[in-house]
Amino acid sequence: MTTTSVRSVPWLVEQLEDPFTMFPVEDVADTLFQAVDETEARKAEHTDPWWGVNRKFWSVEQEHYHEKIGLLIGAMFVLGQAAITQTVSILNELSKHPQAQGVYPVKKRAN
Repeated sequence: MTTTSVRSVPWLVEQLEDPFTMFPVEDVADTLFQAVDETEARKAEHTDPWWGVNRKFWSVEQEHYHEKIGLLIGAMFVLGQAAITQTVSILNELSKHPQAQGVYPVKKRAN
């Protein structure tokens, strides 16, 4: 990649600092967290006094809620990965720019 195809530094920094990029991610994460909380509450409603019994004795509802919680947590993980990937991508693009040489570390320091 040549320096002519590298995006401008101000635009890249603006993308990193743009709060409207992260606000939707935070809002979706909050929504997913609330869904997990509600599902945990519903799962607790369907438990008998023997809560903690081996999973093979769970009811169909308990299994359903357990699987739903796993999927919601997985969705939150993927959402976090997307935010991290976007940030790393922008930082990698910045590191290619001549003005960023020496400002942004390209690799770890050797100890």
